[in-house]
Amino acid sequence: MWIFGYGSLMWDEWETKFDGHKIDSAILPNYRRDFNKKSTVNWGKTESPAPTLGLEESQNAECTGSAFEFADDKEDVVLEYLTQREGTSFDLKKLTIILPDDRSIQAFVPVNRNTTSTYLGNLSINRRAEMARDASGTSGNCIDYVANIRNKLLELNIKDENVEGFWQAIQSIDSA
Repeated sequence: MWIFGYGSLMWDEWETKFDGHKIDSAILPNYRRDFNKKSTVNWGKTESPAPTLGLEESQNAECTGSAFEFADDKEDVVLEYLTQREGTSFDLKKLTIILPDDRSIQAFVPVNRNTTSTYLGNLSINRRAEMARDASGTSGNCIDYVANIRNKLLELNIKDENVEGFWQAIQSIDSA
């Protein structure tokens, strides 16, 4: 059983509690990272929600992340954990990912639904950057959240143009 991670799943070693094995540099075709999910607890509040990381379907895009392999008998407990961790606005979709050795496999991928009230992808990048500037929650402020994601991806040699674009939008608002 496989899981694909594109954000904090890539670096917080969650898989070790389920005896999982991580493979970096896996590719999820036709999806891209986007700060399109509203957080009203960890990084924002109801009155000032934070845009947090999700996926957007996008033809010809590629999202570089990590693949996690687990024993088949761990499927139920791993999927239950991910459902609790990611929240009710995400679906665990079974999608094709490409491993670094060019094997194509099926993996569960947490994909946020664009039909829920937590979806922010319909707002402009500048509006979401303004929201990020004003948001903080129980885990800290949203600007630190975005900076941490950007830095972790760069540490893994992943330069994601959407993450960079969002970071630049935040920087341009802060300097205005």
